[in-house]
Amino acid sequence: MSGNNNEILDLLKSHNKQILQALESQNSILKTQNDILKSIDASLKEKGGRRESPSSKRPRLMHTHKSEEKVSYGPWSISTVVTPQQRENILNRSIQIYLSRSEDALYGRCEENKLIGDTFGIWFNTHNNGILNPNQSFGGSIEWRTGGRARLLIPQIRFNDKENIMHKSGIYSLTIKYNNSKNSTGCLAKEGSRQEAGIIIGEISFDSDGYATAEGADWDRLLNGQRQTQLPYAHGARGQPTWLSRKISEPWNDGVELKFRIDTNENTIVFQKGDTPKKVFWNVLSFTNNRTYPEFLKVFAYCGGNGVDTTADNKVSLTITDNRNINEHD
Repeated sequence: MSGNNNEILDLLKSHNKQILQALESQNSILKTQNDILKSIDASLKEKGGRRESPSSKRPRLMHTHKSEEKVSYGPWSISTVVTPQQRENILNRSIQIYLSRSEDALYGRCEENKLIGDTFGIWFNTHNNGILNPNQSFGGSIEWRTGGRARLLIPQIRFNDKENIMHKSGIYSLTIKYNNSKNSTGCLAKEGSRQEAGIIIGEISFDSDGYATAEGADWDRLLNGQRQTQLPYAHGARGQPTWLSRKISEPWNDGVELKFRIDTNENTIVFQKGDTPKKVFWNVLSFTNNRTYPEFLKVFAYCGGNGVDTTADNKVSLTITDNRNINEHD
């Protein structure tokens, strides 16, 4: 009987020894983990941060980049450099259907946050899309790119009354309402009369025919939702700048709102006509604007017609609608 007791005692001693060894091993692991956490806490403390304890962690909602960034909605304003006296002089000289001199070009007159249609000058071409058409001497010329008279005459949309929107300064939202009520009286415009409007952002012209025109934009990649990473092939083929135009929407209809999101951090523009799907042009400003203007971009606008029917020309307008003087998360 005593032999059996001795065997039981030996078994218990062996079992207790295994338990003690397991506890010692566990304590060693816990000590190592504690040392690691102390090291992390010390590192974070040097950087001004704080480690979250496991109990404080909660599931987090996933956000897109845009929703985490603040968006500036205003204030926006439209301004022109043509004074009333200059306008009167220009109109007095304008005895032909097409104005004959570059200084006779009128691209809209301002009334608060509204640009009302005018009679375009010699830069307007009734056979091409857009005032910045590559076949014209307005947009595709050295005169435009180097700040010539046409660039000076065209009305400018300013944020916070500043000419330039600086790079890496944030995200800006610009909403403009387009009106073209030439048929509102029930009388069609005269034959040969043509009106159009456009907004130019970062050297990209968005016009009322539904086209976007720019030098350096790779529309094939951009309209497929891809990020532009290089100049389009057509540019490098002969080493000459190539102005490319591509239809991005249906023509603007009377009363439609045009929404632009200008992301100076990502060099990206988002365009939306009314309730249609948004068009995101990833990194496009790197190739249309930044090569010439590496520190800033400008926003311009124009509206009017070819002068065949000045009444119809005056019925075209662009109005800034969402002009909140606030910054908000999208």
